Amino acid sequence: MSKQPISITHLGGEKCVTIFSGDLGCKNTPMLPDPDTPDSCDLLVMESTYGNRNHEGRKERLQTLGQKLVKALADKCCIIP
Repeated sequence: MSKQPISITHLGGEKCVTIFSGDLGCKNTPMLPDPDTPDSCDLLVMESTYGNRNHEGRKERLQTLGQKLVKALADKCCIIP
């Protein structure tokens, strides 16, 4: 996760720590590092491309990938790893 914290002091003297971040990401993935936990903040602003969707589990994704590979091989497609 890329994050950029900023500290804002309001007119009344109260400070507000805001973090602007990209997607937090998924942990325990085989090829990507686990995301960092954001620091403590008062406001977190982040990207959420898939925020309204539930993703299928890793097991289901592997099954789908296997089916696609079998079809590609049957169709004599070139598979580039």
